[in-house]
Amino acid sequence: PRWRKLEAPTAAAALGIGAALSVVVWSAVLQPALSTLDLHVLDVGQGDSLLAVSPSGATLLIDLGPEGRGVLRELGEVLPRRRRIDVMVATHPQADHIAGLFSVLERYDAGTLLISPVHTSRALGRRLLDLAEASGTRVVVAEPRMLIDLGAGVVLDVLGPSIVDPDALNDSGIVLRQRHGEISMLLTADIEAGAELTLAREPWTLQSNVLKVGHHGSATSTTDLLLRRVRPSLAVISAGAGNQFGHPHGEVLSRLEDESGSTVVLRTDVDGRIRLRSDGVSLTYRSVR
Repeated sequence: PRWRKLEAPTAAAALGIGAALSVVVWSAVLQPALSTLDLHVLDVGQGDSLLAVSPSGATLLIDLGPEGRGVLRELGEVLPRRRRIDVMVATHPQADHIAGLFSVLERYDAGTLLISPVHTSRALGRRLLDLAEASGTRVVVAEPRMLIDLGAGVVLDVLGPSIVDPDALNDSGIVLRQRHGEISMLLTADIEAGAELTLAREPWTLQSNVLKVGHHGSATSTTDLLLRRVRPSLAVISAGAGNQFGHPHGEVLSRLEDESGSTVVLRTDVDGRIRLRSDGVSLTYRSVR
């Protein structure tokens, strides 16, 4: 990716806040133009993995699930004949989010790896960092107020981690809000109630058409406060069928229903891989079992 600095007034306007900021922007190398932004919620079992493909053809992969075979199968389905990922994001150093990254880095070229400030607090994170650096991947530590520009009007605001604590890996995860025209998607990794409260107190615009439900639908996440701020029309949950944790929990499904009876809920454990498609004005979805 090409790197550049934005002047503070432009950066502040891009994030919708008044303070002057110094913001790093990634502009991915342009590919042949497409007409839509696709966000694929990959079916990787009890874990997380999201792949965004912008209208420019640029790719961004957020987490890679608990093992390599599943995520490589999914990537082969949605990115045939492609062997490069422009930006990879490891939201936090837990195996159900990043263990598959080892296999992907061995198979795909990666331009940039974005990591949490607590990434090196775990041996798994340190091993992944060593592999990324050995493969020539540029590594960047995430900070709120960064921007990721995928071209063709697709921008991701880095909103978190709002908490940095090696003893609270979930709450130290990277939170992103993806924008494409009038369509927005809030991607909350595994953050729980404490980080959601901190996030809600920040001056961010959180309202989004889509919410990637935190922590696989655990009852410790997706609080009423967050739902009131986000007001999603569609919620997606990544969880493994019959998982030992009982994800998604009934309390979370009830909260999603109570906050807005019109929220559509899609789940990888029920629906398989989910594709969300934005043309910048409207949003469609389909699932592949």
